[in-house]
Amino acid sequence: MADRRSDRTDEVQTAGEDAFRQIFDAHFGPVFRFFLSRRISREEARDLTQEAFLRVYQGLAGFRGEVSLKIWIFKVSYHVWLSFVRQQRAEKRQGREVSWHGEGVDKISDTVSAPGKGQEDLLLEEERSRLLHAALAGLPHRMRQCVALRLSGYKYREIAILMQSSIDAVKSLLHEARKRLRENLGEGFSDFDA
Repeated sequence: MADRRSDRTDEVQTAGEDAFRQIFDAHFGPVFRFFLSRRISREEARDLTQEAFLRVYQGLAGFRGEVSLKIWIFKVSYHVWLSFVRQQRAEKRQGREVSWHGEGVDKISDTVSAPGKGQEDLLLEEERSRLLHAALAGLPHRMRQCVALRLSGYKYREIAILMQSSIDAVKSLLHEARKRLRENLGEGFSDFDA
């Protein structure tokens, strides 16, 4: 009798691990891109993604299905991000050394030996990225948040739920963001919905 129960427990755990593996495979990319869009190093983005999925795994049994799984995972990821930011601010206040997260260093070192790309192409790409990040930083917080969600692959309805707003408000924010980015970047701007 005890052997049957332990076999059943193993089956349930295996099924749970298989289900989690499918969830992880389906949502890893968007979560990782969300963290990368926060202008942190790839290593820290991986660490935060791992932390987010650990919390998803731990909280999966309590998931009630009131929102889609994708939105719930993003909310967990967003809370991981907020915790990370709070921790960084606390370390700065305490005078601890906090690493500077310049994407430029990572990008150039990762791509210096990239086949098919010359040094000029890499520098132009880096400059475009710097200009885009500067233009995005100039947007109001809610507008910037809306753009980040759209770039992470979320649909208007999902963004509206996450931002606790209407779909029309999301569309308006994105329209205004496109307009401002075109003004700031001119021909260098490619639409994020394209």
